[in-house]
Amino acid sequence: MLKINTNKNGFLVRGFLVLVLLFYSGLVAMANNPVDPADQKYEGRKGTRLYVSKMGNNSDGTSWEHAFHSIQAALLAVPDDKGGHLILIRPDTYVEANLFPAFKGAAGSYNLLVGDTDGQLGSGATGRIIIDASDPERGFKSYDWWGTIRSTTKAWRSEFKEQTFSGIGWDRWILRNLYTSGGDAGFFWDLTNKSGEGFTVLLEDCVGIGRAFGGGICYPVVRPNEPSIFRRCYFLSLDWLGDAAAVLVGGWETTMPASPHLILEDCTLVHPDNALAMSYASKCVRVRAIGCRMVVLNFTQTEMGGKSTGIICSQGHHPAGRLHVDLEDCFLAGYSLFTNGKDGEATSYTVKGKVQAYVQFRQSLPAGFERINLWPAELFDRIAIPKPGQVSGQHPSPSGNPYGLKIVDNMTVYKKSIIDNPSNKLVDLEKAINKVVLDIRYATTNNFTHQRLYSAPKALVRQPVADALQKIQMELKVKGIGLKIFDAYRPYAITLQFYKVYPDTTFVASPRTGSRHNRGCAVDLTLVDLKSGKELEMPTPFDDFTAKAAQAATNLPPKALKNRQLLREIMKKYGFSPLASEWWHYDFNGWQNYPLMDLSFEELSSN
Repeated sequence: MLKINTNKNGFLVRGFLVLVLLFYSGLVAMANNPVDPADQKYEGRKGTRLYVSKMGNNSDGTSWEHAFHSIQAALLAVPDDKGGHLILIRPDTYVEANLFPAFKGAAGSYNLLVGDTDGQLGSGATGRIIIDASDPERGFKSYDWWGTIRSTTKAWRSEFKEQTFSGIGWDRWILRNLYTSGGDAGFFWDLTNKSGEGFTVLLEDCVGIGRAFGGGICYPVVRPNEPSIFRRCYFLSLDWLGDAAAVLVGGWETTMPASPHLILEDCTLVHPDNALAMSYASKCVRVRAIGCRMVVLNFTQTEMGGKSTGIICSQGHHPAGRLHVDLEDCFLAGYSLFTNGKDGEATSYTVKGKVQAYVQFRQSLPAGFERINLWPAELFDRIAIPKPGQVSGQHPSPSGNPYGLKIVDNMTVYKKSIIDNPSNKLVDLEKAINKVVLDIRYATTNNFTHQRLYSAPKALVRQPVADALQKIQMELKVKGIGLKIFDAYRPYAITLQFYKVYPDTTFVASPRTGSRHNRGCAVDLTLVDLKSGKELEMPTPFDDFTAKAAQAATNLPPKALKNRQLLREIMKKYGFSPLASEWWHYDFNGWQNYPLMDLSFEELSSN
C-alpha cells in the first residue's frame, strides 16, 4: 500500500501518484534504450576503448600492453563528445586526485569508466581499483575541493587562486567498480559555475570515502528521463563539520521538481551525524532512496549538551532550500530521523513499502515509519567497508552468504532489475506453459535430503528460459510428449543446505560459486506421455547420484538411451546445455548474465 506522509514539521506533497508514474516512465525509457556501452543490448555509438594499467608501457592506451599508467591520462585521451567510449582499469592503487575527462558523454551513448575487479575484462588481475587522493608523503588530504572529481571555485578561500572549474564535464558518464578515498570527497560532483544545467552520472558498485562527503551531486536541474543514479554503492564521510554527509545533494530549481535529481538504489550511507543532507546553498532538491541503509553513529545524550542534526539533514539551509525524499524499503538508524526545530521544516518525505527506523528512545517517529526497538545487528554489520565484489546490498551476511557472493536478496533490487532488463523476470512455468507437469521434489520429502526444503511447489525461471521451454513443449506435443519439471529456480539458502547434506560438487553445486538454479537459468526435467501422464524411461530416477546418471553413460537400456537423446537434442536446439553428470539437468545459455538470487517463494509470489 502506498503511503503519503510528511514529517511533523514538513509540508504535504500532493499529486504523488503522478510523480511516481513520471519517475518509472523515465526508468523504463532508459532500460529499453541502454546507454551503457558495455550492455549487451546497447545500440548506441561505439567509441574508443582505452586501458589503464601500471603493467602497460604507458604509450597510447589502446591495449593492456600499451596501457596508460594513470587514469587521468586515459580521460584526456577520450577523442570526442559523441559518447560510447570505454576506459578499462586494472586492479591497483592509483594515487590521483581532481580527475576530469576531456569530453562529456552523449544522450543515448554514455562513456564508461570501469574497474576490472574480477579479471573478466582481460587485465589478468583481480582486486580493488583504489583511487587515492592522499598526499603520498604526508597522508590524508583534508582540504576543500581536493578529492576524486575536479571542481573548484576561485577565491572560495583566500588561498584558492585556481580558476573556477565545474564537474559538469562528467555529464553522461558511468563509473563502475571503483574505490575512492584520501581526500575531501569520494564521488562528489559540484557544478560550480555551471549550476542550473542538466547533468546525469551513473555510479555502480563503488565505494566512496571522503572527509566531507562519500558522494553527492550539487546544483543541476532535473532531466526527467535521465536521473543520476547511485546503485549498489557504499558511502562513508569521516567528519561532521559543516554540511558534511555520507551523501550531499543540492538542486537549482525554485520549486520542487516532479522527478528526482538523484536516485539512491541499494546503497549504504554511513556518517557520524548525517547520512543524507541538503547542501547549504541548495534550492529545491529531490532524492529517491530505494532499498537503502542509512546509518548514523551519533546517538547522543542531549542532557549533557549533545547535539544531532538528523539522519536526513536540512540544517542551515538556504532561505529557498527545500529537501524532499521518497523512501522505499529503507532502514535508517541514528539519533533522530530529521533535523529538529525550524530547519526541519524544509524537509518533506513520502514512504512506500517497509521503511524502518532505529532511533534514540525519546525521539518520536512520524507516520509511515516502522519503529525498531532492539539493536539491528545486521544493519550495523553494513558499516564495514565491503570487499571487492561485495558492494552494498550484496554485502555478505555472516550466516546467509558466508562466501561473500553477489546475491540479490532484496525484492526492491529484484523489481528494479526487471525495469532495467525485463529478461530478469522470474516466470511461473505452470502459468506460462500449457499442460506442463510439475513434480517439485524439494517441496516434498521425496528427495535426497528427505526434507521439505521449498515452501511451495513452484517452478520459476527467467523470461527467456520460459520462452524457450514453451517452444519445446509445443514441438514435443506433436509427438504426444510433454515436459515434467522437477526443479527450476532455487533460493541460494537451499544450495547451502544441499551442500551440508551432500558435499560433493559432482552432483551438488558449490555454495562458494552458487548454482545456476540460483540464477533462474537451470531446469531439472524429464519427458512424459501426454495421454497417460507417465514418465518416459530414462537412465535413472531423478537425483540418482550414480555413474548411470551421466550424459555419457552407455550401459543402459536402448529405450532409455533413445529418450535421453531425444531430450538432449531438443533442449540443445532451443538454447540449453546439458550437465555432464546429470541427464535431467540443463543450463540455459547465457546464464552468467543473470545474478544469483536468494528470494523465497513467498516473497516472489506476493509481488
